[in-house]
Amino acid sequence: MKTLAAIPCFNEERAIGSVALKTRKHVDDVLVVDDGSTDNTVKVATEAGATVVSHEVNKGYGAAIRYCFNYAKEHDVDTMIILDGDGQHDPLTYLILSQQ
Repeated sequence: MKTLAAIPCFNEERAIGSVALKTRKHVDDVLVVDDGSTDNTVKVATEAGATVVSHEVNKGYGAAIRYCFNYAKEHDVDTMIILDGDGQHDPLTYLILSQQ
C-alpha cells in the first residue's frame, strides 16, 4: 500500500521542515505544494526530504488541494492524508489516528 502525506502551504518556512521530517518516517512520500511562497518554504521543505511542487503565484488553498489529489492519482497512491504545514498541530497525531 502506497501512502502520501500532502501538505499545501504558503510562507511556512519556520515550521515546514519539522513537519516534513516528522511525517517522512510514517509515509512513503511527503508532497509539499508551495502556493507561491515568498519566503524560504521551498528550500526548507526540499532540505527536509519532501517532494516539492511550487506554484509561481498564489492560486489559493483549493488549487493546492486539487494538485494534491491529482498527484496522488498520477502516482498510484492508495492512501493520502492532508496535513497543515504551519506546525500548529503535531502531524504524528493525525498519522497515528489514520493508521488505526
